Amino acid sequence: MDRKKLEISRFRDSSLGIILVLFILLVIVTQVFGNSVGNEPDNISSAGSVSFNVYNEITFLSMESTSLTGNFESPSPLPHIIPPGSYYNFQVNTAVFKKTTGTAVYRVNIPTGSYTTVTIKMNLYGGPYSSTDVSISSDFLDSSSRHNDITIFRSL
Repeated sequence: MDRKKLEISRFRDSSLGIILVLFILLVIVTQVFGNSVGNEPDNISSAGSVSFNVYNEITFLSMESTSLTGNFESPSPLPHIIPPGSYYNFQVNTAVFKKTTGTAVYRVNIPTGSYTTVTIKMNLYGGPYSSTDVSISSDFLDSSSRHNDITIFRSL
């Protein structure tokens, strides 16, 4: 009778081992192939987008876009010009637990024949939390940001 109990006990241990091995294999297969099932790319737009406005308050000078890159809502913004006293609206995609950025680079032509560059980075941090980074390659222009509104103006 002890012998039968021993055999039953071995059978129980071996099935527990098989279950453990199958579970480990399932975890490995899920990690390796889990994201490719259905062939769907990561779509960050499913979390929504946040609006940013770029205002041109430079008297008599237009801002001409030269580069628009990053996580903009589809369809991506087209090349454009922001006349003085006007603005342009961007929609930047947001994703849960991911930083997303939309970058707009503008050229401001100066009547003397030269130009200056304005680079605006619109950052989102995993949701509605945002910040903007503006860099300007000129001393006569400046910027201010309030919430999601970015204003470019003369610093004179």
